[in-house]
Amino acid sequence: MNPEAMRPQGRAILDYHQGDTAAYYIMHSDDGEQLIVPASLYFRTRLEWPEIEGMAVDQCRGRVLDVGAGAGCHSLVLQELGLGVCAIDVSAEAVRVIKERGIKDVHLVDLADFQAEPFDTILMLMNGIGLVGTLIGLEEFLGRIHRLLKPGGQIIFDSFDARHDLEAPIFGRTINLNDSQPYFGEVSLHLEYKGEIGPLFAWLYVDEQTLTQYAKNSGWSCTVLHRTGEGPFLARLAR
Repeated sequence: MNPEAMRPQGRAILDYHQGDTAAYYIMHSDDGEQLIVPASLYFRTRLEWPEIEGMAVDQCRGRVLDVGAGAGCHSLVLQELGLGVCAIDVSAEAVRVIKERGIKDVHLVDLADFQAEPFDTILMLMNGIGLVGTLIGLEEFLGRIHRLLKPGGQIIFDSFDARHDLEAPIFGRTINLNDSQPYFGEVSLHLEYKGEIGPLFAWLYVDEQTLTQYAKNSGWSCTVLHRTGEGPFLARLAR
């Protein structure tokens, strides 16, 4: 993930942390649609989390790697629970906030470049798996991420099956189930904050069936831990 692509998000998080509670950034699709994302989303307490996020944290065990930690709201709870947690993010502003909020082990680094002793759990919430970008990126991720997991370790993340509403576009892109077309969960986005627009980047929303097949092909087992209707779901990958 290009750090410059996430800089608008990081700036909004830092400004919120410093007192601008109205801070938000704008997520643009390559189709011209946009979504306003309040920075407060990254500072929710556990009581404010959706059920999926609470369940995900409850499933964590041992030493945990929180990928794309944002403002550290999940890391804080894990640390309070007595688990060893390491938070990483590509945004320098976000990493500053995480440190100032009291997380002890924080790194400014892309997951692809991160080197550390293996973890028991890798946590990727708020569709953190999206950072793989494409289905090809998912395949590559599944082929290399085991280097950061202990034997018996797990990856826990949520994603979204875009097919739950065939009439609705995802950030402006109408879903197409024709296999000859690009996978419906692959989108291109860029972020904007106070006039600063980051470069375009690929983001992935993966459905359960596709995830399960890709996991199986790469030697992983996939368990769906929770579903919210027909869209969001929580998954665990293990080897």
